[in-house]
Amino acid sequence: MKRMNLITTLTLLGVLVLAACTSSASAATDWTMGISAEMAADTPITAYLTYGVNSSANDGDDEFDKDAPLADPSGFDAYFDEPGVGYEGRLKVNLKSVGTPKNWTLMVFAPKTKTVNVSWTSGDILSNAEMQIRELDLDTNEPVGSAIDMKAQDLITITGGTYSPTIKRYGITATTIPHLQP
Repeated sequence: MKRMNLITTLTLLGVLVLAACTSSASAATDWTMGISAEMAADTPITAYLTYGVNSSANDGDDEFDKDAPLADPSGFDAYFDEPGVGYEGRLKVNLKSVGTPKNWTLMVFAPKTKTVNVSWTSGDILSNAEMQIRELDLDTNEPVGSAIDMKAQDLITITGGTYSPTIKRYGITATTIPHLQP
């Protein structure tokens, strides 16, 4: 009888260890980052956005993606541009499948003479991930200027023109670096 209880206990323990390993493996691959765009005004307007990866998500339209609201009447707007997903490709939450590298496109509209600050918490970036943001040409989608290391810098400022709004497109790229085993 004691032998049977010991076997049952060891089997149960093995199942629990296996479940814990599976759970922690999923937790190690799933991550999200917040990014905000705030337009300075008497009453500041802020768009809160989230991007990341989830082991249950796919790179297309799924239940993890959330539509962005329409642009503010002032012309201020910020969203992830994902053609074919959400309402006209406008997302406030954009989660993709696990893998590396992963790319997101951020659109920001600064009304004329207004300033928009795009910020993130660099300390939230995983230690085994490299994350860069880079301006993209609006017409060609080609990179413009240098990539910004999102761990080293946590703010981009966009100023609307004197006579017209300023529209910026940014590519965010996340690359996971495997941890080296000792």
